[in-house]
Amino acid sequence: MNVPGQDPGPMISKSGQQSRFEALHLVDETIVFFSRSREDMSRSRLDAPSEFHALKNGLVEALNQGDCSEIPTRDMRNAIRLLGRVFFMGAIGQDVIFDWERDIGRLEEGILGSTHSYKESGRIRHRIYMNPSHTKVRTHMLASARVGTLLHEILHAFLYEFACADCITAPDNIGGKGIQNHGRAWHRLAQALDQYAPKLLELPDIDLSRLVTLRNWVERSQEARAEGAGPNDGRVWKPSIHDLHNLGFV
Repeated sequence: MNVPGQDPGPMISKSGQQSRFEALHLVDETIVFFSRSREDMSRSRLDAPSEFHALKNGLVEALNQGDCSEIPTRDMRNAIRLLGRVFFMGAIGQDVIFDWERDIGRLEEGILGSTHSYKESGRIRHRIYMNPSHTKVRTHMLASARVGTLLHEILHAFLYEFACADCITAPDNIGGKGIQNHGRAWHRLAQALDQYAPKLLELPDIDLSRLVTLRNWVERSQEARAEGAGPNDGRVWKPSIHDLHNLGFV
């Protein structure tokens, strides 16, 4: 039972020990966390969107520029921390490093962002990269597309850190042990973020690139199958019609 004013969801960190949860259960609890009415939110949860709005005024203008690589990485890390408080139960942000993508090859490929997760000194840390000059987006504002990319990558970090990769459901739901993919868990939470983030952040047309991601992932799954990968390989996920319906694609 959730008590008004308390944050629901699993206790994802306790006494410095790493806790992990079945991926779809984690996703469902996370959606409950950010989709509640204001009356059911804790003070910390209520303050986070306001703090993001205070940061947003200057940040949105900068993110709307064709090349936004001049935005200080500390400002982007602060945005990640606040987005973690708004949408991810405050669990993501402190151990995230942000850098603008500088690799020419990846920039020429048009990759919007990427996340590298690793262990250091017994802790899981994440490094998020974003393309500062990609301007071919589907949204009306570059800033909305870039915030969507940031949420896309934070979601990868969140699932990598807190979703159990040993569960029997892991190959379909998160993509297998040690792999950051776009399985059911990623898509279900991304769908909810597409729905709630524009209102909570007061930023229209936030787009986590779900459709493009789905198409690319199905293509990669087909390639993996052609190479002989089995259903538990982690690279293989073929969404069913039921999946596509639940995720709002049909």
